[in-house]
Amino acid sequence: MHNKQITLANNKRSFENLISKHEYTHVLKIKEHIADYITDLMEEMEELLLPKRTEYRIIGMNSIQRNLEDTLKQVRIVEQTSGT
Repeated sequence: MHNKQITLANNKRSFENLISKHEYTHVLKIKEHIADYITDLMEEMEELLLPKRTEYRIIGMNSIQRNLEDTLKQVRIVEQTSGT
């Protein structure tokens, strides 16, 4: 990617140089090359975008918590002696 940035910076300088020197005929001659280069660069940049993030939700956690609390309220400890 670093090489692409250097190439882009160099191409930008070359283009600005041509415009500043009023070499519009040369710009028109390379117009198709410039358009193709920009199109290719945009396609590469789209491929570099971060992947889509998938989020998950667990539905019903509140009811599980409520059921657990209700169950714990009903739990009793019963002492039993063996043999009686």
